[in-house]
Amino acid sequence: VREGWDRKLGRPVAIKLLQTGPGDVGGPETRLRFETEARATAALSSPNIVIVHDVGEHHGVPFIVMERLPGLSLADHIARGPLAQPFVHT
Repeated sequence: VREGWDRKLGRPVAIKLLQTGPGDVGGPETRLRFETEARATAALSSPNIVIVHDVGEHHGVPFIVMERLPGLSLADHIARGPLAQPFVHT
C-alpha cells in the first residue's frame, strides 16, 4: 500500500497494488481474489473499514484506491519494536 493524492478531488488516498514478485502481477486466481477483495470492501460500510474510492489497472498492474487514514502505518508500529498484546491502534 502506498500513499497517493487524488488530483481530481484534491484528497489524500492509499493505493494498494497487486504485486506478487519482481515483474509478476499474479495469475488469474490472484487477480480474481484481488478484485473480490475490492468489491467486498466497497460493499461494506463501517467506521472500522476504509472506503474504496476506485479500482483499475495501470500498465497491467491492478490497483485499489482507498481513503487514507491519519496516523502511523503498521510498518511504523512494527519498526518501534514488539507490539503489546493485544495491540490496539489509537
